[in-house]
Amino acid sequence: MAIYVLSSCYTRNVKSKCCQPKKTNQISFSFDRPRNNIMSPVEKAAGSVKTKPTSKDVKSAKKQTLRGKNVQKKKKEHLRFGVDCTNIAEDNIMDVADFEKYLKERFKVNGKIGNLGGNVTFERQKMKVYANSDIHYSKRYLKYLTKKYLKKNSLRDWIRVVSNDKDLYELRYFRISSNDDEEEDNE
Repeated sequence: MAIYVLSSCYTRNVKSKCCQPKKTNQISFSFDRPRNNIMSPVEKAAGSVKTKPTSKDVKSAKKQTLRGKNVQKKKKEHLRFGVDCTNIAEDNIMDVADFEKYLKERFKVNGKIGNLGGNVTFERQKMKVYANSDIHYSKRYLKYLTKKYLKKNSLRDWIRVVSNDKDLYELRYFRISSNDDEEEDNE
């Protein structure tokens, strides 16, 4: 059985005698250099391995996306959520001006208290307090601050915060069942 072995030694594109097929009884392979700029499967695999982009590549990629013609600008959100204090304020249990002041002091923008700037404004219309904002915040955050105010003034046991509209909360009294009143009258 005859086995032909090819070696890949070229010197300045001139074939040497060692590159001619040789007849031997041993199997040997030579992976010195690819011929005619043809890559071996191992070198193809090594060349296709992707590496992490450097910080320069990332920065240039960001700049390229910002400079294009089809750049999508962020739309300014205009959010308006409110709290209706009508039922409670008519009974002189709560002061709406004090509640508005509390919201201004405690409202967080970008994780900082008192950082309202021109992004967040508060307005009071009769017995309702509205928070207008150009940046995103959740309606639930307004409920959280309202409940905190009620707890601070020891009103949380009698008043609850209920959503009655898409962008409005209402302060209501808890309903106390009449069975408790009848039991107290019988004693």
